[in-house]
Amino acid sequence: MRLGESKPRKVDVRIVAATNRNLIEEVGEGRFREDLFYRIAVAYLKLPPLRERTGDLGLLIDHSLKLINQENETQPGYKHKKISAGARNLLLNYHWPGNIRELQNTLRRAMVWTDEETLTRQDIEEALLPAFERRDKDILNRPLDADFSLPDLIDEVAKHYLNCALKESKTKKEAAELVGLPSPQTFTNWAKKHGVAIDKKRK
Repeated sequence: MRLGESKPRKVDVRIVAATNRNLIEEVGEGRFREDLFYRIAVAYLKLPPLRERTGDLGLLIDHSLKLINQENETQPGYKHKKISAGARNLLLNYHWPGNIRELQNTLRRAMVWTDEETLTRQDIEEALLPAFERRDKDILNRPLDADFSLPDLIDEVAKHYLNCALKESKTKKEAAELVGLPSPQTFTNWAKKHGVAIDKKRK
């Protein structure tokens, strides 16, 4: 019904929505409307991160090379680029925290910066951005200073892995097995203790 009108109109639309968040968790935490989720979650697709799609990576590298060459072919002095075996091997074994955008931008930097027609392993190494140093990754080497709290640290680790288990499972039993807990009830107790929301419909 249009704003200001009293008569409804028939429409035929298809909504395609994407997010990098777990909407089931967001609904459980009250950050996403439950009724809206069930309206749009008809065909629900989970796309794994690039590091888990090694079979796709080679195709994405070739496709990105082709696109970037096309983007730059009209630039003065630009040479059409191809990639060496060493450079490709580095790309295939990198973990790509920034997924496809990071892959494409790394190739774009390497292809623009080098004057040669073939990208080398060194070209790719120089084009990769430095990894972010995340404090939570170095869980065993935190300084024992005034800010240190063992209970907070244990809580942080528990939350992380409980949430990971929920993302990678369909039932509480599966989630419990993933983190080495003896039963679904034990998993529920841990989740409550550490403030991790579990979808009410999950068995």
